[in-house]
Amino acid sequence: MGRVYVGERQDGQFNREVVIKILPRGGGRERTRRFELQRDILATLQHPNIALLFDAGALDSGELYIVMEQVTGRHIDDYCTAKTADLNGRITMFSALCNAVGFAHNNLILHRDIKPSNVLVTDDGVVKLLDFGIAKLVACQRARCSSTRSLSGARNQRPVAHRGTHPRELGTASTGAGCGDLRTAFSFR
Repeated sequence: MGRVYVGERQDGQFNREVVIKILPRGGGRERTRRFELQRDILATLQHPNIALLFDAGALDSGELYIVMEQVTGRHIDDYCTAKTADLNGRITMFSALCNAVGFAHNNLILHRDIKPSNVLVTDDGVVKLLDFGIAKLVACQRARCSSTRSLSGARNQRPVAHRGTHPRELGTASTGAGCGDLRTAFSFR
């Protein structure tokens, strides 16, 4: 959804590379709503293992944009293979990923697309969870939780959503079902 660019601050104040995601005009109200929801979700997630949102708004042309932290690293499975991470290293990375997912869940956000390509590890070994593009925001009212809004489109959903599970039944407990692709990152051959 949208065009993605790598940008660099040019006002001389400080150096920082960022990712700029732009939603072209003319995509319809639903596409705009999903982009705005992604922005709103990212704005609530300030965690060391989640890529940060720096800015968002609209260009003079009316196109919406999001400016995020540029994470340079490898997919977690590639990192584990290339660095021949031992069991303790893999457990540490898995724990960092669980902390990021737990933080999102505590903020009533379901990522719904946890896979190796959405989990990067920097050269320093820092795990970063990316791409909340099909995330789901859950609202709690009193002691009962219900889904309120979703960024999903049927063709972009993870397999758990295609197995007959109604979106209202998706919750934090379903996260594990979408993590099957990560098992290769944390297993030894």
